[in-house]
Amino acid sequence: MEVLVKLLLRGGHVWEFCCKDDDPIVFGLVSALPGADVVGNLPPDGLVQIETRTGERFFLTRSSLVSVEIVPVADPLQFLGTKRLAEPLVSFPSRASVPSPFVLAKGALPDDVHAALITHALSQDAGALRSQNEIRELNLGPLEEPVTRALWSQLAHGSVILGVFEQAEVRPQFRLLAIGDTQAVSWDPNPADILYMMYHFHKQPKGFMGGGIRLFDGRTENGKRCAAASFRDLEIGDNDLLIFPAHVVNAGLPVRCPTRNFVDELFVIRGTLCRGSASE
Repeated sequence: MEVLVKLLLRGGHVWEFCCKDDDPIVFGLVSALPGADVVGNLPPDGLVQIETRTGERFFLTRSSLVSVEIVPVADPLQFLGTKRLAEPLVSFPSRASVPSPFVLAKGALPDDVHAALITHALSQDAGALRSQNEIRELNLGPLEEPVTRALWSQLAHGSVILGVFEQAEVRPQFRLLAIGDTQAVSWDPNPADILYMMYHFHKQPKGFMGGGIRLFDGRTENGKRCAAASFRDLEIGDNDLLIFPAHVVNAGLPVRCPTRNFVDELFVIRGTLCRGSASE
């Protein structure tokens, strides 16, 4: 029998999907509930991975899970558009490679803000822009407030899904960059970093290829987290936002822009969620 599983996460966020009632993920999620005392239960910081048939992955830790609601599906036609599972992994054996967690948010900015951002970026004088290691840095201008507000909301949501513990003081940092031919996005790692994010946008029709990011899987060796040799390359679409923990080893994938024209480049808002107050 097929069931609808609804997960309630910290912060009031909900994620739901359909699967068979005897799917191992159902037992795993119930076992992961706070206070559950089941043989083979996840550790307090255990990671749960749920993967849909379309390749979408959802990660959560036991600490972020509040409740699990399981409802029999009497009429499958009512849930035609609902996410359905591939083969889930409830826990990972010691020393095995673990896919790095991430959140990919589609349509991250409201349509009007997204359209205004494209117009604003394309209107800037490419020759006068300040370069950051040869990558041009743009200004958000009058769009700084609505863009920052929307991305901050997405970061807060993403931190709940990724199981990042609440910090007493955190601050977001956003930079608008134009990524040209052979260039790629990168961060200067800092111990205070909690999450990284990449928001992509560009003109239509698209004038470049590439420009995604490579996230390396993780391993635990002698109690220390390290990168595995395996990885996953992610493509980020127009008006999409990728969020992932700052400890994940990553590498920006280079843009290929045959025209080398500024208006054909990839525009990225690169963000970091850091520990500390805004005054630091």
